[in-house]
Amino acid sequence: MSTTSPSGERERQFAEFLKAFEAEFAPLDAELALATWETNIRHSPEHEATSARLETHLKTILSRKEAYTTLSQLREGGPLADPLLDRQLVLLHHAHRGQQLSASMIERQVQLAKSLESRFNQFRAQLDGRSVSDNELVDVLRNSTDNAER
Repeated sequence: MSTTSPSGERERQFAEFLKAFEAEFAPLDAELALATWETNIRHSPEHEATSARLETHLKTILSRKEAYTTLSQLREGGPLADPLLDRQLVLLHHAHRGQQLSASMIERQVQLAKSLESRFNQFRAQLDGRSVSDNELVDVLRNSTDNAER
C-alpha cells in the first residue's frame, strides 16, 4: 500500500495520533487501576482522592475538542485499510465522544461515581448484630444447617 494514497495518509496520521495518545494516557490509566484497587481494598480517603484525581485527568484528556475533531475527521473518510487501526480509531472516537463535557461536569461525574463506589465498597451486612464481610455471608449460606440463620 502506498503511503501517498488517502488511505495510507490517514493511517499514518492516526498511527501518529495513537502513539502520542498512548504515551500520555497509558501510564495514567495504569496508575488509576492501581489507585482504584487500593481504594477498593483499603477504603482510605487518600486512595479515593488519588483515584478521583486520576480519573478526572483521564476524562479530561478524552474531552479535548481538538483530538475529538481529528478522530471525527479520520472516521469521516471511511474505514482505514488496516483493520486493527480502524478498530482502534472507532473505539477512541467513541471514548472521546462520550467525554465531550465541561471540566466542571467531568469533576461532578467523578465525584458522584466515587461517592457511590465508596458506599458500595464500605457496605457490610449485619448478621446477629455485627458487621460481616461478604465472605462470611457466603460461608454461612454454604455451611450453616440452621435455616433461620441462612
